[in-house]
Amino acid sequence: GNNYSYSLTLIDSTHVLKGSAELTFVNSSQLTLDTIFLHLPPRSLEYKKSFLHKQLAEFQKIDAFYAKKEERGFITVEQLSVGNIQVPICKKCECVPISLMAPLAATDSIKISVQFEIQLGSSEFNGVGFDGQVYRIIDWLPNFPTLDSNGFKLYPVTFQRDIYPTTNRYNVEFSLPADLIVASNATLTTSTEIAKMDR
Repeated sequence: GNNYSYSLTLIDSTHVLKGSAELTFVNSSQLTLDTIFLHLPPRSLEYKKSFLHKQLAEFQKIDAFYAKKEERGFITVEQLSVGNIQVPICKKCECVPISLMAPLAATDSIKISVQFEIQLGSSEFNGVGFDGQVYRIIDWLPNFPTLDSNGFKLYPVTFQRDIYPTTNRYNVEFSLPADLIVASNATLTTSTEIAKMDR
C-alpha cells in the first residue's frame, strides 16, 4: 500500500484544518504509469457539479447545494510537488492528475508533498465536518485513489460512501486546542492524549 504522513493543525475558532503531507505512492499494479492522481475529497461538497451533489439531488437532499461555501467546506491546496518540482493543480477536479517526469514502473514508488487548508463545513450533508461539538475528518484528507490491474479507480465521494479501499500506512501528527481530544481507531502515541483518553 501507500504511505501517508500528515501534520495537521486545527484552528477551532474558524473550523480550519491546516495541513502538510508527505505521501509515498507505490505502484502496486503491473502497469507502467506516466500519470498518477491525488484525490481531494472536500471538493465533492465544494463544487456544485460534483458527483456527490448529483447524488444528493437524486435523494432530494438539496440543502448542500444551496448552502454557503463555508457551510459546505472547501480545500485550498497551497503547494503540490513531486520531489522539488511544483505541480500545477486543476481548479475544478476532485482527482488531480499529476504528470510524472519519468514513467513509474511496477513496484516503484514516488514521493509527493502537499500543503493545504481545509475549511471544515457542516457535517449535516454527508457526516464529515463539524456538528457543533465534534469534528469528523475521516477520509477527508488528500489521498491516492485505489490502483489495480485495470488502472486507477477514480471514484469520487459518494452518498453511500461506497469506496474501494486498500491497505495503507498512516502517521498523523495533530495539533489542537487543549479542550479537544483525538478519537480514532489508530494507535495514540502522544502521552498527553493517552492520559486524556484514560481519564
